Amino acid sequence: MKVLVFGASGMVGNEVLYQVLEDKRVEKVISIGRSLVDLESPKLQQIAHDDFMNYHDLEDHFAKSDLCFYCLGVYQNQVSKQDFWKITVDYFSALISTLERVNTEITFCLFSAQGASPSEKSLFRFGNAKGRAENILTKSAIAKKYIFRPGFINPGRKTAFSGIALILFQFIYKIFPSLGVDAIDLAKVMIHEGMAGREKVMFENRDLREISHKI
Repeated sequence: MKVLVFGASGMVGNEVLYQVLEDKRVEKVISIGRSLVDLESPKLQQIAHDDFMNYHDLEDHFAKSDLCFYCLGVYQNQVSKQDFWKITVDYFSALISTLERVNTEITFCLFSAQGASPSEKSLFRFGNAKGRAENILTKSAIAKKYIFRPGFINPGRKTAFSGIALILFQFIYKIFPSLGVDAIDLAKVMIHEGMAGREKVMFENRDLREISHKI
């Protein structure tokens, strides 16, 4: 199996990358992101991609891949409103359009978020943007597609938080574990479901926790 991983420098993408590289069913992994990760493996090919509105140079890789994990994203407070929508929706739309041309048989796994609003009626920008991205995937011609909506993500090998924010989130998670999922378990479920090919498409936080305890 040949696997694409987008956003491996992030907390979830990084965990997905480590786990697919360890999976014996995977022959090759192509990691595509804005920057390279500090990791080497005979299975791994890393590509630092600059223009996420144009994937022409990557179409050959797309055509030969079986499974794609899309974990590329940014927190809404890290960039302007315009850039947040561009990164969350426009980059994603350009990728899906490319895959619809070159490989509709690929299995696609989208790292979304609890609170995503396909109706785009959320009070929060991230909810509407994530919801629109989900709609793009759902309505696409891609044969198999899965959407994962975790709540709080307890960091694994890498964290997106630091200092007081990390301490606060982990304190809340320790008291109310059902509000989130461990990054290691999230990646495990994404890989398991992506390879299992079940009919279920949407995985909420409670699903992620339940499945992680069974695999």
